Amino acid sequence: MLMHMRNLFLSLIFFGAAIYVGSILFDRFSASDANGAEETLSPVGEGSDAILSYPADLTLEHKDGRRIDVTLVGRSSDTIQFQRAGDGRMFEFPIADLTKRSQGDVRGFPVSGYTSTRASSGTESVSSVQALHEQNLKKRIAQIDAECVQLEQGYRASHSTVERRTLMRKYEDLQRERQGLQEDLAN
Repeated sequence: MLMHMRNLFLSLIFFGAAIYVGSILFDRFSASDANGAEETLSPVGEGSDAILSYPADLTLEHKDGRRIDVTLVGRSSDTIQFQRAGDGRMFEFPIADLTKRSQGDVRGFPVSGYTSTRASSGTESVSSVQALHEQNLKKRIAQIDAECVQLEQGYRASHSTVERRTLMRKYEDLQRERQGLQEDLAN
């Protein structure tokens, strides 16, 4: 009797596993049929991994390590056009100024959707992106200064040694961040 129960139990486990695997395979095949079999087989543009379309949300990284969240709206062979996630402003940027990984991400998109807004080679857009970066650095430095003033007031008002040490550490961390931002701004 015990042997029959064990066999029944094992057969139920295998039957359940088979149903689970079958449902996963069914979902995958039905999802590819909904998108069209031709779409998944024919690469577009320079990237051959998958079909990517515009607009697309990406995080791009500049060669110097800066990152920005964008909505990619088009690209040419050497320039991308994107909308900045924070304020929706349009920018053009040379692909060569991105890290290899970001270049690979961008090159996976088709060469289309790009409409140049400048008659020049894009140097104005690069300088405007750099000016916006500098503006953001200055804004963050001003925020740090305001936070430091609040921490100083809290330090003077506090009578607790633990709270004073905590406020002092926060103040020192903010000062280090401020110095790093000033160095970045100077470069």
